[in-house]
Amino acid sequence: MLQAYRAVLIPLAILAFAALCPAAPAASAPAKAPAPAKATLPGDLDEMAKVCHLVNDQKEKLAEMARERQRTLQEWDKANGPRLAAARQGLASAVTAHKADQVKIFRDEVDMLEKERADTVAKIDHDIMGVLTTQQRTDWDAYRLDRDLLEKFQSLGLTDDQLKKTQKICSDVASLPVPAFVDAEAEAKAGKDAFDKAFNLVYTTVLTQDQRDAFQGNAPPDKGEKPAKPDPKSKAPPKKTR
Repeated sequence: MLQAYRAVLIPLAILAFAALCPAAPAASAPAKAPAPAKATLPGDLDEMAKVCHLVNDQKEKLAEMARERQRTLQEWDKANGPRLAAARQGLASAVTAHKADQVKIFRDEVDMLEKERADTVAKIDHDIMGVLTTQQRTDWDAYRLDRDLLEKFQSLGLTDDQLKKTQKICSDVASLPVPAFVDAEAEAKAGKDAFDKAFNLVYTTVLTQDQRDAFQGNAPPDKGEKPAKPDPKSKAPPKKTR
């Protein structure tokens, strides 16, 4: 808030002299203090903030963790990048030269370094999720499951009722306990298991048989041309229309 100027008493002699001099430019009002910069979140984190209705404190923590993630990866790449590149080049050369013993040596080193980097990223991402409350995490995981499933089934024309049932399934799957961090492979497996569970439930309990057939590429969905009905006098199976 702007503060009021103080009144200053000036002797009459000085005022008389000032009247003979050019007027000095008026003093400008004090500038307002800049507003605090808003936390900027990259990619999925910005979407997460909107979906989960994060408060400012959570956004600031996520922004700092995102910066730390970037710094950590840059430091890892600076320290280990040349070694990883050399191991990959050595592996390619050993494969070309058909040197099985060298292939194993270089492959083991490449696998070890790539796992180390992946684990570093996965641990930070796991910690980032720790900023959310239990309900916010459930909401975020459910949102991602629903988004990915709808992308899979987008050509099937799901009804509003099917969409609601799909959202409920995703919410139920997302509410399952979150396992403790082990490594990147375990994190990826947990994510895949959750998706597979939700997918199978939607596929078997929400989709119609025609939609399941359409998804498998065996028939059109519930619109357009229908498969021809079999002729009871013919033993040959009906031809499937695509």
